[in-house]
Amino acid sequence: MGECFQKGAIPLQFIPKLKIEFPKLLDVAIETLDSLSEFELFEVTQLKNYTDLGINLNKRELNRHWQINGFDLLKKIGYPTDLQHPYVSLSKGYILLQTLNQILDNKQKYPWLYLIQNFRPVADLTEGMNIIDRKINKLSKKLDYLKKRQSLLDI
Repeated sequence: MGECFQKGAIPLQFIPKLKIEFPKLLDVAIETLDSLSEFELFEVTQLKNYTDLGINLNKRELNRHWQINGFDLLKKIGYPTDLQHPYVSLSKGYILLQTLNQILDNKQKYPWLYLIQNFRPVADLTEGMNIIDRKINKLSKKLDYLKKRQSLLDI
């Protein structure tokens, strides 16, 4: 997987470089998704505005492909498929830590694209679980303060 694909959705200013380094990605079409390797599919999923890039692909079809093949594809690229495995947000870091199930079961129109473009699996499960425990403790304290009718600003 190319370095630029590790960080999520690709900004438009990187597209000219991609056209040179990864020309196959820009020749993808709905009909050719099955011919891509799991890594190429992961990479093309990082792109946005397919039509603007001249790619015959749309989010609905790409998300559908991931829905059908997603767990197998995740395994092949080395990502955990346990629905309770925590994934970390690329933009917000460990502040937004969700399980695979929470990400795929959210209200996003294209949940698989949301996952691939915005999250990566937590590599250190112990640290991930510690963060989740701290979040739970903080929420418990907030609930206690609310029950006592104290200000949340006092936390």
